[in-house]
Amino acid sequence: ILGFPLTHTNNGWLNLSGLEYVDLSNSSYFFSSHSIGSIEAWFKTSIAGTYKEIFTASDKSDASSDLTVGLGNTNKIEFSIREGGTPLSLSSNATTYADGNWHHVVIVVGESSNKLYIDGTQDSSVSYGGGDASTQAWFNDINDIDTLRVGVRVDSGGNEYPFNGMIDEVRVYNRALSLTEITKNYKHGLSKHS
Repeated sequence: ILGFPLTHTNNGWLNLSGLEYVDLSNSSYFFSSHSIGSIEAWFKTSIAGTYKEIFTASDKSDASSDLTVGLGNTNKIEFSIREGGTPLSLSSNATTYADGNWHHVVIVVGESSNKLYIDGTQDSSVSYGGGDASTQAWFNDINDIDTLRVGVRVDSGGNEYPFNGMIDEVRVYNRALSLTEITKNYKHGLSKHS
């Protein structure tokens, strides 16, 4: 954990106060060529009304060049990829997720579609702020990825939108996970995250 000494009991997951984060930037070159894939994570927070990033990839010298998965200021799950403009931006519609319970989120971007899964079920009512259900945008659409973080976003202005709560089992895949795999991962994680 970088950014601040981790003083909370972690119970096997990250227990972040909004001051800590995980820096994976030394591995950023592994992701820059991926054109499809999936991001998966468990999270829990009761802090409402602020942006909170779960996972981010960015060009820290460019404030409009990043990939983010997190909670927006309306406490809904948001996924965005920006390079200059916003080729893909989606958010959940069904409910809010700053409710103090564990939630499982999976973003899947395939050859011709993108999908959001929450707690093992596809959210078919997502809102698009950029792109649509057929928009394919992923790590390779971001120029000069040099920063990967769990729990905060970084750009030319420094760290932004710290996560205050718990994050666990963040995984990035270089392929689109199937519904069967997502359901299996969700059911497997339920015993730990209940």
